[in-house]
Amino acid sequence: MAEYTEGIVLHLSRFSDRAYILHTYTRSHGRMQYLVYGLHNKKGNIPPAAVEPLSLIGMETSDSLSGQRMPTLKQAHLLYSSAHLQPDIRRKTVALFLAEVLTRSLHLPMEDTDLFDYLRQLIRYLDTTPSPENIHLLFMLQFAHYLGFTPTLEEDGEILDMQLGEMLSLRPQHDDFFTEAETSLLRQLESDHTLSISRTTRQQLLRKLCRYYELHIDGFQTPKSLDVLEEIFD
Repeated sequence: MAEYTEGIVLHLSRFSDRAYILHTYTRSHGRMQYLVYGLHNKKGNIPPAAVEPLSLIGMETSDSLSGQRMPTLKQAHLLYSSAHLQPDIRRKTVALFLAEVLTRSLHLPMEDTDLFDYLRQLIRYLDTTPSPENIHLLFMLQFAHYLGFTPTLEEDGEILDMQLGEMLSLRPQHDDFFTEAETSLLRQLESDHTLSISRTTRQQLLRKLCRYYELHIDGFQTPKSLDVLEEIFD
């Protein structure tokens, strides 16, 4: 039995000589994987643009909840045709980084329509904003809310303790914290997405946010695309 759902592409991996696995985050089931056949067939039902990282797609699949083998992606089409995401190397690299963070953070087939709707809005914002430089920082702050470890930046204090996710008045006895200046920038960024941040400071903030995720998600590793991202925005 076929079913239809909306999905956000995370990445594509090789399964065999004839098949790929499309890793997605779906509106109906959360994190899902689908077998894809005939991807490079010119007469196929899955256009190449539909398997790019962070593509928002409509999917016709075999029954995802049948309990049998991995479901198959039968057809796919773009639900949002981006104007700038693929041609712009900056936006495309940010999309790759965001997709990798999602891949390393979301593991269960668990429905969360609020998260899906947030990601859909984020994709459109990434495509249309004239200033994409801070989107990855903003995403890391906002996505933590859906994962259950939002940093409490609105509380009193000048230093954000990454281990606790709480504000402190004095520096902790460990190295996992944002300095007063860094914490101030994170607070400003929440209200001003186009905040002017130097390249060096942006890199420091992003690496610390990745460390924050490592502390709160079992098995999370800093995305490999981070190095590419830093080069692009150098």
